[in-house]
Amino acid sequence: PLAKLFRRSVGVDPSPTQIDEARRAADQEFSASREERGRVSLEVGRAGDASILDALRRAVPDGEKADLIVVAEALHWFDVEAFGAQLRTLLKPGGV
Repeated sequence: PLAKLFRRSVGVDPSPTQIDEARRAADQEFSASREERGRVSLEVGRAGDASILDALRRAVPDGEKADLIVVAEALHWFDVEAFGAQLRTLLKPGGV
């Protein structure tokens, strides 16, 4: 999983049920390491409104920026241009 490759990973989904399932999977995946599990945040947020950005901001400590932001199987729900502009405020210089 990506979570093992980065200091902090954030998952966002509009479904509380999906987030609950992801939390159970993360608890199982990282059961041997509380520190590793603590690096994974899972938040409810919706594409096309501010809640997804709010979810990302809640999960990332003040002043930190992301190296990588990935959208899987959801890009068709976004206003790509507007969302991209908002995401650039969360990315480090040179981030992807």
